Amino acid sequence: MRVRSASVGILCVSLIASACRRPVGAPLPPQTVCRSRSSGIGARDVITVSVFNEQNLSGDYRIGEDGMINYPYLGRIDVTGMQPSEVADVIRRGLGEQTADNPAGHNVLRDPNVRVEIREINSRRISVLGQVQHPNVYPHQQCLTVTQAISLAGGFTALAEKNQVR
Repeated sequence: MRVRSASVGILCVSLIASACRRPVGAPLPPQTVCRSRSSGIGARDVITVSVFNEQNLSGDYRIGEDGMINYPYLGRIDVTGMQPSEVADVIRRGLGEQTADNPAGHNVLRDPNVRVEIREINSRRISVLGQVQHPNVYPHQQCLTVTQAISLAGGFTALAEKNQVR
């Protein structure tokens, strides 16, 4: 009797599982493709500058409201709208040897290896308002969907009209 009830249970589970499968030939749901359109570095962002074997030239730098950073030996550098690789090139040229090809060089290092990464994006923000638990302004995250933004705000309130999201 136990064997028979176990067999019936397994049969029920397998029938339920097969009913949940996507029918053969049915279209797949659309995939969300995130194509990040970075507008570059902006005010209040934080970048990490790494210069190989040079700890005193490596560190985190917060971009000022004017789009500038203060960098050792080079002074104030305007990085507004630049990509990290462009900032790395400016620093690399500035720290490198002064030559006819590189008049901006300060002769600090012979052939500096510089890497720049964005650590925090604070220049771009989104507002989540209306019938959500915590309406507020939130930091922008690449590829953030409307559903994820609502989730950041704690989800809908009981009064929310979920089909009226804009």
